[in-house]
Amino acid sequence: MQKATVVQKQQIDMSVRYGGLFRRTLARAVQKSLDNVKAHQYTVPEEVREQAWHMLKLLFEGDELWEEASQLLIELAPRMEMAGFREDWLNYLTIGVKRSIEFEDASSEAELKLLVGMLLRLLGNHEEAMRNLQVSYELFGIIDEKIGQAKVRNQMAYLMFHRFNFDIAEQYAHEGLSLAIRYYQEKAESLSILGLIITERTYWQKDNKSENLRMAEEYHQEALEIRMNIGDHRKVAWSLQNIGYTLRMRSRFKEAIKHYEEACSILSKLNDPANLAIVKMNIGLANQALGKPRKALETYRHARLVFQRLHDQLNVGRIHVNEGLSFLELSEPNCAEKSFQEAIRIFQLLKNDSLRLNAIDGWALSLIAQHDYRTAIEVLNIAIAELSQLPDLPNYQYLYQSMNTHLTEAKSFYRG
Repeated sequence: MQKATVVQKQQIDMSVRYGGLFRRTLARAVQKSLDNVKAHQYTVPEEVREQAWHMLKLLFEGDELWEEASQLLIELAPRMEMAGFREDWLNYLTIGVKRSIEFEDASSEAELKLLVGMLLRLLGNHEEAMRNLQVSYELFGIIDEKIGQAKVRNQMAYLMFHRFNFDIAEQYAHEGLSLAIRYYQEKAESLSILGLIITERTYWQKDNKSENLRMAEEYHQEALEIRMNIGDHRKVAWSLQNIGYTLRMRSRFKEAIKHYEEACSILSKLNDPANLAIVKMNIGLANQALGKPRKALETYRHARLVFQRLHDQLNVGRIHVNEGLSFLELSEPNCAEKSFQEAIRIFQLLKNDSLRLNAIDGWALSLIAQHDYRTAIEVLNIAIAELSQLPDLPNYQYLYQSMNTHLTEAKSFYRG
């Protein structure tokens, strides 16, 4: 009995000794992986990414080193998003959220919920994104972290902006700005979304165009200066793209393209496919406005392939609408109809009534171009009836005028 007790004690001592050794070895490996990730400001090389993913899998299997695991997870997140790892990376973040709850780590849970919300927004799952962002905002409030709350409010503003809820988006952006007043990087984010809201609202509502767009450009210029001073090249490119957007809206197409091309140059060097595709889409719009629909279609196609690969359905839908308009300019209404119908399908899935009804208006145009006036009239009558039930849509007046103009045109040709 005495001999067995000694053996058992030796086994326990060895378990403790080697268990501690394993923990220290793993901790050093995780720190090395974290250092390798931090050494790259934007995307990381494949070998660094694979090493980090391997470390996270090991850490998720055990109950130790959660603090190290959460640091690695949060540090790697923006680099994974930039490289285009969205759905795969979302799985890692979701596991991280569960672990943060298990360890009662409110700070990590708040940060991870923010990252999950951002990815879900980019993937078009706006309802689930908002739920995660709201939890994140509340958690950051509990731990009194203003910069975290500012980040969340800005993400909420982007989400509402893409939902065409411009008033709410503006409210969130201003809240983000007031929270981020000392945090210049996040202040630039707030200024950017405010500029985008003004530009988009001006496009759909067609009021005080020049004055509003000058104000939007001022917001973007201020954001650009902050980002240049900080040295955030990626977001410098975003600001250049945003300035190009306001210039395009002011019909200064060549100046807009110059800004877009400068943004493209930066994003290409940084290997940022998602934002490069957004700039390419805007170059296509500028070329379309310059009367170059064929050139615009080439640009749209390249951007659409990237958006499809990244599962960015919102921008895939936008591209289909733009392609439909280009096909109409090229007198190819059959192709235009297919593009508009695909856009309608996507916006239906995304529950985006503003863009869906706009795409239906485009579909009616393609029907008129094919001399199918009866179907065009039916489509427009149904759409106008639905629109009348949605008076709060930000683009309501635009759609009402456009649809009724096209309905009058279809009726003038119809001889049934």
